[in-house]
Amino acid sequence: MKHKRLHLLLALATISAAILACTAPLIGGGPQADPAGTNTAVAETVSARLTEVWQASTATSQPTATSAPTNTPFPTFTPLPTNTPVPTNTKAPAATATPALCNAAQFVRDLTVIDDSEIPANTNFVKVWMVRNVGTCTWTKDYEVIFDSGDKMGGAAITFPKKVAPGETVELAIAMKAPADKGKYKGNWILKSDKGKEFGIGAGANSPIFVQIKVTKLSHTGEYDFAINLCKANWKSDAGSLFCIGNPAAFKDNVRYSSNFQLEDNRTEDESAILMQVNSDERVRGTYPYYTVQAGDHFISEIGCLKSATTCNVRFHLTYKIKSSGVTGSLGEWTQKQDGSTEVIDVDLAAFVGEEVQFTLDVESKAASGINQVFWFVPQIRNP
Repeated sequence: MKHKRLHLLLALATISAAILACTAPLIGGGPQADPAGTNTAVAETVSARLTEVWQASTATSQPTATSAPTNTPFPTFTPLPTNTPVPTNTKAPAATATPALCNAAQFVRDLTVIDDSEIPANTNFVKVWMVRNVGTCTWTKDYEVIFDSGDKMGGAAITFPKKVAPGETVELAIAMKAPADKGKYKGNWILKSDKGKEFGIGAGANSPIFVQIKVTKLSHTGEYDFAINLCKANWKSDAGSLFCIGNPAAFKDNVRYSSNFQLEDNRTEDESAILMQVNSDERVRGTYPYYTVQAGDHFISEIGCLKSATTCNVRFHLTYKIKSSGVTGSLGEWTQKQDGSTEVIDVDLAAFVGEEVQFTLDVESKAASGINQVFWFVPQIRNP
């Protein structure tokens, strides 16, 4: 019995030594006395979280006879210094405001000749930009718009039409001429102050405004083509004058040239035409220069609504004025609406042979018809 007790005591001593060997590396030195049996030297030198992890591992880990613990020491932890001053809140430096520019412009919109407008070869037109003064200096009549780069298209520098205070807008118009050859053309124009300093639009107020067109070159099938000579006419609506080749977004009523559009009967045409947008209860008309009528002349055109104009309901007019006598009159009226069909008109001009006659193409909206988009397709005076 005494031998058994002795063996038991030896076994307990061996187990105790093994436990001390396992726990000693966790403390970073040799075994430490712990009279209370609940606290260790680790709690005095490391964070509470590490103590919890260590306590959990020692509480659940049991040494076995087949798996000896590896003796990997933890790194030594340096205690945080005491009485570390808390940093004071330092205000961030205020952002430096970007100084406002004296001369700076903002593009508002094109009033005529929107980008990639179709214009017949050798046709005179007027490009009009609307820009806003977003600088701090007032623009005077001594300010200019000058050519910068690209295709000049016969344009010349202009002076500003009026004084423009900061925040105000101005319309800048330059007369140009489409080149003789078919293709795409772009001209850049820059603004210049009364002190000779160039400026423009964009974030740096140094980008130019521009005009970009597509020139079409078509063969003439008649003596006089009203579409090709679109910009030679004086265009008006009930509200006042209209620009040739206007922007549909700029005016409620407008007129422009096209050689690519869809008719209400689903045809897509690629010959010259005059397109008009006429709002409800409005009227758009273009009066052309005098033309000397020859024997055999006829006015011929196809008229109708565009495919997209689902509420179209209008009346077309062709009127005249004889220069020598001042006599005016009508050569015909034709009603058109969105019904899937168009109409070809043919007017004999025999009564005017030898006379200088001024023709007017006129379209009026019928009441409550909404927005009307109509066409005069290949409107010409022909002499078969």
